[in-house]
Parts: sequence; C-alpha cells; structure tokens
Amino acid sequence: MAFKQLRTYVQKSGMSFRKVILGILAGMLAIASLFAVWYVPSVGRRASRSSPDKHTIAIPSSGAEWEGKSTAQLIALLDHDDLIIRERAVRELQRRKGVHVTDALIRVARGDPSEAVRLAALTALLMRHDARIYDVLLDALKRGSFEARLAAMGLMRSPFERVWERIVEIYFSDESPHATQYALRLLKRPPKVAMRAICRMLGTGIAIKDDGDAKLNAKQRELLSAIERVPKDALVELLDERDIAVVVGALQLLLKFPMDKAATKLVKLVNSRNQVVKALAATALASAPSHKVAKQLKRMVHSGDRIVAACATAALSAVGEGKLRDVEPLLNDPDPAVRCVAVRSLLQLKASHKRILEHLKRALNDADINVRLTAAQGLLAFGSTGLSLYLKHLERMQGDERVAMLMGLRGLKEPEVLQTLATDITNSDARVRWAAQTALASFGVDAISVLKKALTHTDPQVRAGVVQALMQIGGDAVTDILMHVVRDDPSEFVRITAISALGATCDERAVAVLKELLYDDNRNVAQEAGLALGRMGGAGVRVLKQVLKSSNATVRALVARVLASYGDPEAGELLRQLAHDATDDTTRIVALQALSRAGDVTAMRELIKLLSASDNMTRLKARAAILGLRHTMVMPLVRALQDENPRIRAEAAFLLGIMRVEMARERLMELLEDKDANVRRAVKRALQIMNASQVKAHTAP
Repeated sequence: MAFKQLRTYVQKSGMSFRKVILGILAGMLAIASLFAVWYVPSVGRRASRSSPDKHTIAIPSSGAEWEGKSTAQLIALLDHDDLIIRERAVRELQRRKGVHVTDALIRVARGDPSEAVRLAALTALLMRHDARIYDVLLDALKRGSFEARLAAMGLMRSPFERVWERIVEIYFSDESPHATQYALRLLKRPPKVAMRAICRMLGTGIAIKDDGDAKLNAKQRELLSAIERVPKDALVELLDERDIAVVVGALQLLLKFPMDKAATKLVKLVNSRNQVVKALAATALASAPSHKVAKQLKRMVHSGDRIVAACATAALSAVGEGKLRDVEPLLNDPDPAVRCVAVRSLLQLKASHKRILEHLKRALNDADINVRLTAAQGLLAFGSTGLSLYLKHLERMQGDERVAMLMGLRGLKEPEVLQTLATDITNSDARVRWAAQTALASFGVDAISVLKKALTHTDPQVRAGVVQALMQIGGDAVTDILMHVVRDDPSEFVRITAISALGATCDERAVAVLKELLYDDNRNVAQEAGLALGRMGGAGVRVLKQVLKSSNATVRALVARVLASYGDPEAGELLRQLAHDATDDTTRIVALQALSRAGDVTAMRELIKLLSASDNMTRLKARAAILGLRHTMVMPLVRALQDENPRIRAEAAFLLGIMRVEMARERLMELLEDKDANVRRAVKRALQIMNASQVKAHTAP
C-alpha cells in the first residue's frame, strides 16, 4: 500500500519514479557505510578486550588473585601448556555463569589432553542445567577410567529419551569396550524414560516374520540377564505400542519380571496374528496370571495352538484352578516348549507330591535341555528329598547343563551342597569352576574354609578363581588370606589377582602390605600394588606420596607414574625432574610417557623431539612410548607434520599411519609433495597401511 502511494505521489509531482528509488537506495548505502566505519572497529576493540592472549596473562599465585581474574582471562588460560593451571582455571570457571563459560567447559571436557583437566571440566558441567552436557558425557563414557565413571553418574539422571537411546546404541554397537560395560551398568536399573529404547532393542530382529523364532542374540541375552529391576507401570504401558519390536521386548522383560496387572493386556496379545507375540504373551501370562482373566484362560485351554493351551493350563494352575489331568498330556507333547511349560505348571498344582515328583524325575531324562533344567529346578521345591535327587542328577551332568545346575545351588546352605561345590571349584572345565566359585561365594563366611583349602591347588587358574570368590565374600578373615597369597603364592597371575582384591577391601592392613609390594622384585606385581593403592584413595594415596621420597629410584619412578595418572601435581614435578636429570634414555622416556599420559603438553613435545635422535634405539623407544599412549598423542603428532625437522615429520607421518588416524589423511596427502624424500617415503608407507586396513574392513565377512 505504501509503495503504491509513493508511486502516485511521484507521478503527480512530475518526477521520475526510477530516479527517486535510486536516490533512496544510495542514501541507505551511505548510512550503512557510516555505521560500518563506527561499529566494526568498536567490535574489534571489544573482542580484543574479551579474548586476552594466554601468554600475556599473569599467572595468579593465590586464591584471591584467581578470583580476581575475569571470565575471559580464565577461558584463555584453558589453553595454557601447564595442566595444573588449566585445571585451576576450570575449577574457577565452575562458579562463573553464562553460555560462553559452558561452551568453554564443553570444549575442555572433550579435547583437553589431560584426564585430570577433563575430569574437572566434567564435574563443573554436571552442576549446570544444559541439555548439551549429555552429549559430552556420552563421549566421556567411551574413554573409560574415571571419566566413564563420572559420566555414568551424570547420565543416570538424564530425563531425555534420546540420551537413553544413545546409551542403548552404545551398548549394542561394541564401538568401545569401556563404553559397553558402563552402558550396561546404566541399563541395569533403567528409569521409565529408558524403557521404550530398551524394549525396542530387545525386540529388534526377533519378530520380523510371523513364524519367526523368539531367540535373542548374545548381546540381547546379556542385557536381559543384567537388568535387575524395571518400572513396571511403564512396562505394562508399552504393551499397547504399535511398534512390534517394542512389544516383543516388553514381553521378554515380563517373562523375567512377571506382574499380574498385565494379565488383561496379555490375554489380548495371545490373540495376535504374530506367532512370536502370541507365544511370548501366553508364556508371560502363565508366569503371572490373574483371577480376573480366569474365564478367558479356560477358553484358551481348548485352543488349537498347543503353546497357548499349555500356558493357559499353567496359568490356571497358578491361580488354583488347574488339574493334573489337564497337565499330564502336555508332558508328552512333541514340542519341547510345551513340555517345558507343563513341567513348570506341575509345581503350581494342588496334587500329591509323590505324583508330581514322579513326573519331575521322568522329565530329568527328557531329550531337551531346557525341560531337564526346569524339572531339576523344580526338585528344589521339595525339601531334602528333592535336593537329594537334584545332586544325584548333577553328578551325571557336564558342560553347560552342569554350569546351570551349579548356579541353581546358590544360597542353599546345606552341608551336601557345600561338599559338591568344594569338588567342582577344582574342575578341569573353567566354566564349571566359575559356577562353583560363584555359588560358594553366596555362602559367605561358611565357605571360607573350603576356599582356603583350594588355594593349595597346583593350577594357578584355580587359585586365581578362588581369590575372586573370596573377594566377593570380604571381611577380616578374607583380608588375612589375601595378604598371605600376595606375599607367598608362586604365580605372578595369582598374586596380581589377589592384589586387585586387596585394593578393593580398603583395609588399613592391606595398605601396609601393598606398600611392601611396591619394592617387590617383580615389576608387574609392584606396578599392580601401586595402582591398587591409587584406587583405594585416602590412605593409599598418602602412602604413595610417602614413597615418593624413597631412596630407590626405580620405586620412585613407578609411584610417580601411578600418581601422575591421577593428576597429582607433586608426582608430576618429580617426573619432570626425573626426565631432566636422567642419564639414560629409557628412564627419561618412561618419565616423559607418564607425564604425557597425565596430559603434560611439554612432555609430549619432548617425546616427539626424541623421534629425531641420532641413536636408532632411542628413536625406537620413543616410537614405542608414543604408540603406548595412542589417542593422547594424535593431535601432537598431527601438529608435528609441520615441524621444521624433516625426520620428525617423517616419524610423525609413519606413526599416524600405524595408528590408522583417518583425520590426518588430508594432511598426509599434502606431504606427498614434501621437499624431503624421506618424508615422502614415510607418508606413502603410512597411507598404504591406512588403505590396507580399510580394504580389510570392507572385505571382512
């Protein structure tokens, strides 16, 4: 409207409309130019004030000086070479507010080379209400160690379904062993918001076809076994989902966590066209029936589907309306799944114990292992008579069946059970030994004498398993036994296992023994003792700091490496001194590697410099140290590709190739034109290694 009015006015005045428009545009352009002259320099001045150079900032020497630093100065100090300064800057920023502070902490938590600094940044982020932190925590989960532990604590509180979907994906993807284990721990007791994602994964790949078999893969079985409890209301609600994978997953969980409140919905699902859904729903209904659906169950008994009929019979037995005459025909059904349900329903019947025991004894000879195990487990409900039959049957079993039956004895504190388990903790089959040791651990202090006797066995694998069982029991008596093992056992493997167990006790006597072991002639034992003391925290760390003053240079270096891995500044200073004063390359490289692992940027640069040493052995040792640090050294090696020294460029290129660092491929391609022939050869070799690994990955079955 305004445009038309302007045009009408211009025409009436006799002026050219085109000239008027061009004049207006020229005026607007002039105003914009004047604004740019004033605004851009002022923005530059403000930017320079808000982004101080980390090299020009005076390092604070007191708490008051740290508090006096501006937020911009603290953010700049996050890029300082000294990890102690970076960590202190993070702690100071923890009390500052603003999105830019959160951005800086996220950058540090993801990319700082020091684990101690990343941990400080993660701790600070956990106190902030920002949805982005969960993505940072998911990244930290993959790095393992303390970061993964802290990330798991933060992720546990996530209210977002997308985050739990990622946790489930991480578990099933196996992209990182550390992440997989921590993801599994998070999923053991899932909140309501996680249930849909868990059920979808438990049901994926099972119910694609109507005639598909409801078998879980290894990862699904592991997750289902690990889950300790579920929000039951959420589980029942998921039975109404349209996504069949979610429904199947929910049914799998209902088999493990039966609830009669789901009975009405399960009856509806029994009529599903999908055979897998129908079978799972019928089986779940048999595990937790309700009187409310008794009429429907009686109709289902006459169903043409044998599984449905069997489960309905079992459900009626559970609510007190089943008859032995209805169950007996099912015990001879050709389908083992039907026979398995029939055996379970026997235990719910109000019938003669003698007749039920006869049926169970016959089922022990069934051709199907699941029927036999179900019958054997049923025997334990009949007191001493059933237990006697169970143990007699166990004598004939081997392999997986024996393992399952031994696990079924957990918590049964009977003398004959203890005697059976005592025999099997020295079994030649490692799986059987593990099951017997696990079952014995459930006896608590009553099993200590049996386990102590087994520590004299000649096989170190047996003794190590016994140590693990003792660790599960705990207590002063166990600590005494473990202290004897770590000192006197002839096997390094058994001693290290016992050291790890001692470290979990947090007993003061254990601290003293572990301190002694720091001076052990076996370096692996001494190293494990140092790590165990570090994990104990408190008293353990205090002992390590005392040993830093030892006259034994080897022990000092070992303890310094342990403490440096936990970001201890005193240990870091000692390692720097050790690297500076070392008269041999091995000691110096070991010290530099420990400092680099703790995130010391200067040590990383020194380690890379050793790649240009004239001595071939020194270069090989430096290579080995860098490869041992793996991901910690990726960015320093990428930067070393631009080093003035051609030998360093060549070594860095070769190491990046060995480590298969794809992000460095573009930089390596640029170095194919390097003026130094050795660099070009190293780059070609690195690219060949990377290309070969890609081909292998693509052609793998």
